[in-house]
Amino acid sequence: MTVLLSRRADINLESYRRVAREGDSVEIDPRALIEVGVRREQFLNFVAASSGRKLYGVNVHAGDGSNQLMTAAEQRDYENGLHSGTSFGEPLPRRVVRGIVLARLANFLEGHAGVSPELVLTVAARLDGRELAPVPRYGSGGAGEIQALGWLFADVPGELPLGLKEGMALINGSPCSPALLADATLTAIAILPVAEIVFALAAAAMRVPLATYDHRLDTLWGDPFQAQALSVLRSLLAGGDAPDEPERRERPSLLAGGEAPGGPRPSLLAGGEAPGGPRPSLLAGAETPGAPDHPQPPVSYRILPRLLGNTRRVIAAARDAAEIALPAVSDNPVFLFPDEPGDLGDLVSNGGFHSATAPAAIDALSFAIADLGQLAQHLLERLQTNPEALPGLDSLALGTMQMVAGGWAEEARAAAVPSLLPLSGFGQSDVPAPTFFAWNRFERVRRFVNGSLTCLAALAGQALARPQRIVPPTLQPLLTTVLEACPPITERRTLGPELDRLADRLDPVRPD
Repeated sequence: MTVLLSRRADINLESYRRVAREGDSVEIDPRALIEVGVRREQFLNFVAASSGRKLYGVNVHAGDGSNQLMTAAEQRDYENGLHSGTSFGEPLPRRVVRGIVLARLANFLEGHAGVSPELVLTVAARLDGRELAPVPRYGSGGAGEIQALGWLFADVPGELPLGLKEGMALINGSPCSPALLADATLTAIAILPVAEIVFALAAAAMRVPLATYDHRLDTLWGDPFQAQALSVLRSLLAGGDAPDEPERRERPSLLAGGEAPGGPRPSLLAGGEAPGGPRPSLLAGAETPGAPDHPQPPVSYRILPRLLGNTRRVIAAARDAAEIALPAVSDNPVFLFPDEPGDLGDLVSNGGFHSATAPAAIDALSFAIADLGQLAQHLLERLQTNPEALPGLDSLALGTMQMVAGGWAEEARAAAVPSLLPLSGFGQSDVPAPTFFAWNRFERVRRFVNGSLTCLAALAGQALARPQRIVPPTLQPLLTTVLEACPPITERRTLGPELDRLADRLDPVRPD
């Protein structure tokens, strides 16, 4: 498939998803190329008429050399590329690098970078499926994003002779920030339904009363995102053995391989038919637990829709920020178009290369996702110590689960720190951009939270695998997946490899 780009607005979260994650190529609308050519000519006319001015990156040097006029030889040297790829180390995932290439085109498409149509086509062609440069994920600690972009576009002068300002246009601005924000947003969007269904599995295992998530709370709480979370939980938990479950209709059991009512099963969690019939377990033998004596479930189960609603709100804000940032012009200097007869336009130095929104939005995602990991730890502890959900618990079989889950939760807590403005920097480049720091932290957090969710899903699966438990139909595919990876415990065994397989099944982000 191919994404057609006619204007900057075509670079949005959906086109980012298609290009960065699905591998779609990009085609530039011929009409857009005509406009780019017109703006390139206007830019060159402006430069020719402005010989008495110091123009950043055009006739004066970049960075701390910006007060020094360039010689003709130095100008030609700039056209051979600025060779700013000095960072090193582990590379970014391929999906992110493709996203940066797409975001780079935002400055080019309508001519604000003053580049030629040929350069636009050269950059767009990098999304044709070819291997891209290994852009380091660490070491981008300066103002702007020139270290990463220096890696990504270092070989362009070998493909196409560059003209005036084009070397600067390749590495200046901030296309990495919207790309990293878009990647984190799409990842968070994918994590949320996994967290919701795992939390629901735990609530079903604890036999949390359905009234805990009553539909009348939607209006009383007055928050549309929390109302969505309440609705999701009600849908996932309907038809189980909660103490206030309405009279049940006959339905297929988990092990019968029947289709769950209420529409198609979630594809991520569909594990197919469970192998074999009911299996004995170290936890088997007790009757289905009756209604709990306590008048209310633990706080961790009651606040589920509150936390999930907040995560939805944070994701919505990140989505809005990404939609604004992806098509935005961030070039420095930026060509401002003529707007009246006789006006030649202007070339203005500005702060477009520094994204203040992206690191703040990514941090918010990290904090919201990390909270889900902390909540998973609390849910697991309450479930593991519940004598009705897990009677006859053998501490050597499952007793260490809370230790493992606690380890993952603490790792997430340690990684979820704010990406404040760095103190390093000097001269003209005195304030580094923290977006790479924020994204790297988010990536660590989301992996740790997947570990917490894995532990919770495995423990809830053991509880629901007991005889006579009734599983909500919508949760049956997830339970099948959990029990295929981590079957009911019939004897003590090392669970680590099984949990590792389950973690891979639950992780919504596929490796490159």
